[in-house]
This record gives sequence, C-alpha cells and structure tokens, in this order.
Amino acid sequence: MGPPLAAADFAPPGLRAASVSVTRGGRRVLSEVSFAAPGGQVTAIVGPAGSGKGALLRCFNRMHDLDGAAEMSGAVFRENEELVRLPEHLAGLRRRIVLVSGRAGLFPRSISFNVAFGLRINRYRGDIDRQVQTALETAGLWPEVGDRLDQSAMALGAGQMQRLCLARALAVEPEALLLDHPTSGLDRNESGKIEDIIVSLRGRHTILLATENLGQASRISDYTAFVQDGELVEFGETERVFTNPEHPLTEAFITGRTG
Repeated sequence: MGPPLAAADFAPPGLRAASVSVTRGGRRVLSEVSFAAPGGQVTAIVGPAGSGKGALLRCFNRMHDLDGAAEMSGAVFRENEELVRLPEHLAGLRRRIVLVSGRAGLFPRSISFNVAFGLRINRYRGDIDRQVQTALETAGLWPEVGDRLDQSAMALGAGQMQRLCLARALAVEPEALLLDHPTSGLDRNESGKIEDIIVSLRGRHTILLATENLGQASRISDYTAFVQDGELVEFGETERVFTNPEHPLTEAFITGRTG
C-alpha cells in the first residue's frame, strides 16, 4: 500500500450484483438479486429487519466466503471486474471495498491503534501518523480526540466509537464503503454527524448503506434498493422511489403500512 492518491487520480468504481443468492445453514437469505450502484454515489439498501440488507452488503467484499455455513452464488462486480473467490485477491479486495459493521469491531486498545490497524496490516509505506490524522479529520473526530490518541477507544461515547470505525475504514483509502446500519442505537445528534460525514464522502467513494431508517435514506442517498424477504423489490433514484414507487410492496413499506 503506497502513499495517498491525489484527489484528481481517484475515480471510484461502481458496484454491481448479478443474480446474487445467499443461503446460510440451508436457509435462503437472498434470492437472485441484481442491481448496479453507480460509482461515487450513495446507494441505500432499505427493508424490514431480517430482509437481507446486511447479507447483500457482505456480498460485495466476499465476506460470506469466511462463513462456513454460508454459500453465495451469482456474481458481484467492481465496474466490469468480477470479484471472484480467489484467496490471493481477497485481502486486496477488502482494502478497496471496506465493510463498516459497527462499534463492536473496535479493539480495546488506543484510538491511534484502532485507526492505524488497517494501515499496518496492509504494510502502508507512507506517514502513518499523518494518515491517522487525516482519517480522524474526515470523520470529524480530530478536534475531539487529537490530544488523546493514546487513550483507550473504549472510553469514547457511542457516536464517537462509530465515527472511529469510519475513520479506521477511511485510513486505508478504500474505493467503496459498505455501511451496515451505521447510526443504529445513536441519538439524533450523533446520527446527524455520521450522515454529514457520509454526504461529504460522496464523489470520493462509492457508498452502500444498509438502513431501516427511511428518513435517513431519503435525506442522504442518491439511489435506493428496497429488499424484502431476500428479494430485490425495487431499485432506482431515491427521489423517484420515495415519491413515486413502482411496486405496491415498496409503497406499502415507504408509507409505513408494512415494515
């Protein structure tokens, strides 16, 4: 992993699923899901609890390959490059397409250790301290923790922990971020901070956001995929999906009649 890329050199790729299905423990979790998330945009994946949103996110960096009980079929693509199950490719893939799954992923170590973890395992050759600072600045944490980087990450508040998870992901300069319910359990103020960060990343990263918060999806996403019972019901530009859904199931979910 080399020094940071200049902004002009970075053109984030789109992500595409083609007839993706996932079974786990013999149970079908996703069924023949196909859609294309444009590069540099925010795509929200919405649906009821247990609809398969998180499972769909994990397809894009092949995390199901680590689960002996899960089996994935179909194909996922980074632009026109199929992301295949080859062990020698997976480490690089998971640096380019990073999953942020929540505060539980933090280590009970210092703030700086947590942010620098991905840099060190990827053998980053640049200035690690500077990269850590830049990531914390992007995540809006530097003013709050810049003078106590050696303190435990476990001492942070819930919202700060979640932003630290984002900073750790951003430090390795991914092309895409897979955000799995990033504001779950947070108050409105902390949720708003994370939404602002996501909006600020548009254009620099391709973002897939799994959320049950329809207000959040409508505020910050460019495209929306509605998933129910493991199937993709509808996909399109967020404004159209929320104001003029094509499928009755989408309308029922958006209006609160189901969910």
